[in-house]
Amino acid sequence: MGLTALAGTVVSGLVKAGLDWVKGKTDRARLKEKRKTKIEAAKNKRIQSKIKHNQDWDMEMAEGSKSSWKDEYWTIVLSVPVVLCFIPGMAGHVEEGFAALGRSVPEWYQVSLGAVIAAAVGVKKIVKYFKR
Repeated sequence: MGLTALAGTVVSGLVKAGLDWVKGKTDRARLKEKRKTKIEAAKNKRIQSKIKHNQDWDMEMAEGSKSSWKDEYWTIVLSVPVVLCFIPGMAGHVEEGFAALGRSVPEWYQVSLGAVIAAAVGVKKIVKYFKR
């Protein structure tokens, strides 16, 4: 084998090795991008599933509250002290009532009442209110 043939073989081998390296790098980049796309698709699917679940829950709660007076009841009960404050002579009674509640109502009762009201009007509404 002559020197020219040997040089051709070496150059050919180097070119092939270089092309293989580039192809391998391209394939790895393609696989990495494909994996990234699959991960994003899975995240999107999970988010869409969560949104659908929340919408289904909201629809179920709306259906259930059509025949319920719980939220209206608590709206009226919680409005009474406000209305009484505008009636001459009643503001003092409201003040005394709240002072008595503050002194004598145990924390467990306050938490229980809060939970009942939150369930009646919808916990999401309460959470949205406090996030403001």
